[in-house]
Amino acid sequence: MKANIYAKADVLSALIAERGLTLSELAERAGVTRHTVRNALDGRPVSAGFVAGIGLALGVDFAEVFTIRAQAAEAA
Repeated sequence: MKANIYAKADVLSALIAERGLTLSELAERAGVTRHTVRNALDGRPVSAGFVAGIGLALGVDFAEVFTIRAQAAEAA
């Protein structure tokens, strides 16, 4: 079974606002593109590198901002 990592968009948005950051500023601090941050907020899966970058940039634990969900098995 394959699993994907997703941002908890409401939590991530709140953390960005609490810290007074723009998406571009967060992206720069995390070493990713603004587009990648936007994709995460829109519910697309993220990479482990993204998780690490965001965690370091915001000073938060993985479990606070991200969740792992199993991907549905494809029909043969």
